[in-house]
Formats: sequence, C-alpha cells, structure tokens
Amino acid sequence: MHNDLGYKTPPPEGMSPGLERNIQALVERRHREQADAAAQQKLADAITAFAGSMTFVYLHLATFGAGSSQICDGFRE
Repeated sequence: MHNDLGYKTPPPEGMSPGLERNIQALVERRHREQADAAAQQKLADAITAFAGSMTFVYLHLATFGAGSSQICDGFRE
C-alpha cells in the first residue's frame, strides 16, 4: 500500500479565509481592549513598553556606567 502525502495541486497562496478572519477578530479585540482600558492599565502598558526598549537599556548603560566609573575613581584615591 503506497501512501502519497504530497500535494497533488500547488498549495493555495496566502492564508486561508478562516485564518485571516480569526486574525482580524483578534486584532479588533485588542483594539477594543486598549480603548476600554483604564488609565492605570494604560500607564502600566507605557512603562512596560519603555522598560522593554533599547532606549531604556542605553539610558541604564550611560547612568550606571558613569556611576560605576565614579565609584572606581573613589577607590583609587
């Protein structure tokens, strides 16, 4: 018994209509949740976004790099 699992016809291009519909529903749900979020939740989201950004990393490198060099200079004196 020979079981051929390959496509007999080329696979369809793009996503299936059901998958596209589900993704669109999730996007719309996220937009509704963001619009309905309380100010406290919006502030928490903004802080989380900043803390996960490279700007936050660079700021900390500059701050703690400068601070650690001052501490090391204090030990040398």
